[in-house]
Amino acid sequence: FYAIKTKFMKSILFGVITFILSPAIFSQKLVFESTYGDDQNDEVLFSTVNTENDEFYSIGYSKNINSGYSDLLVCKFENNGTLIWKNTYGGVFNDSGIDITELENGNFLLVGSTRNNVPNASDIWISEIDPEGIMVKSFVYGSIAEEYPRDVFINPDGSIHLLGYADNGGDKDLFLLQLNADYSIMNYSRLQDNTSDVEGWSIDKGIDGGYIGCGWKKSQNLADFYVVKFSDSGVVEWEQTYGGFDSDSGLAIKKDNNNYVISGTTRSFGSGPSDFWVIKIDEFGHEIWNKTFGSIGDDSARGLDVTPNGYVVSGFSTGYNHDISVYFIDFDGNVQSNYTYGLQQIDEGWRVNYKNGYATVNGFITDSTVQGFLVVFSIDPSSSEPILPLKAESIVFPNPCHDYIQILNSGDLSNQLNVTSEDAKQYIIQKKADGTWDTSKIPSYTTYFINDLGIKIIKI
Repeated sequence: FYAIKTKFMKSILFGVITFILSPAIFSQKLVFESTYGDDQNDEVLFSTVNTENDEFYSIGYSKNINSGYSDLLVCKFENNGTLIWKNTYGGVFNDSGIDITELENGNFLLVGSTRNNVPNASDIWISEIDPEGIMVKSFVYGSIAEEYPRDVFINPDGSIHLLGYADNGGDKDLFLLQLNADYSIMNYSRLQDNTSDVEGWSIDKGIDGGYIGCGWKKSQNLADFYVVKFSDSGVVEWEQTYGGFDSDSGLAIKKDNNNYVISGTTRSFGSGPSDFWVIKIDEFGHEIWNKTFGSIGDDSARGLDVTPNGYVVSGFSTGYNHDISVYFIDFDGNVQSNYTYGLQQIDEGWRVNYKNGYATVNGFITDSTVQGFLVVFSIDPSSSEPILPLKAESIVFPNPCHDYIQILNSGDLSNQLNVTSEDAKQYIIQKKADGTWDTSKIPSYTTYFINDLGIKIIKI
């Protein structure tokens, strides 16, 4: 195992297109949501951290449609979703970011992968940027295998603990890479299993010290949730699998007081082909409860975090379309609310992060290109419901529209709205009995301005 300090960096500020999109038909309430992208790149956001002054930093990748190569992507947002800046970092070949964490010095730790040091091999890329996105440190760690970091935990002493997996010719092994605060290697543990493939996806501080890791373990084409407890020095103290007759994969684990909570996807249990699966275990891995929830289609959980009222779980659902899905559940695993978001193509949620009263869900929306997606909930500790929305401007959806629009946060409006087309013609749209507004009678393929709201809509 080796470490190489690298100096490559690319920082480009792209143009931004911002949309307000609609929740899918099964959504219970609308929250603030925005997509960010352009027509030259496919972009995905995996993780977000928010600061004490309510600024949000998201990490993912931006893939050029023409070249097919990707760069690590970082976006900085205001607390209403307005993009402040967007930077990409990388070399000639593929680079991607998976996790971002705020450091004690005010900078941000970026965790990702790079193929720019060893040809045709993926290595661990750890870098540090300042609040304005300038890269101040960059390190690469790797071996003859391909390494994919998936999560990071940073101790108060500044030590960095990364969980992921190494792929050596199709044989996958979970690894724990531990770094000192100066980014020198403290320890590297790779759990080699000759009979199973094991991927590590999530890490947190252990209840009694050490670290707890989560992922999945696959043997004979069937997978189970996999949990492993490490000592402070990376020695395995215990490990446990959870699953049934079909494949089950864990992707997130969080410490909650004296227990752990795991989320992922099950094909062994639940009502659909696959469902969200959440398991609560004690400090030694004994199950306390498990719950499944989902639609009639495939549902897959990717992210989990602890809130003052329980847990928030994110992923996607194919029950209506292929949409981003977010569940808020209580401490006993009972669903409190569910939200879905998407257009007509493939839309998926990734990680959810809770901090400073906000739960941020990351993912992507597919339109003409894949665009990074961010939705932000504000959590009230005294209530079981998220506070909605984060900003009070009127929201119109779907936009673009066809036969109707719905308007939220609009205040008192009459049953008729005046709209002006881009060629300055005047039209009236009527409010229907179901509360939506009839746009079927205005010409298509035109942009309109809703005079009373100051909002543009596109009729297709």
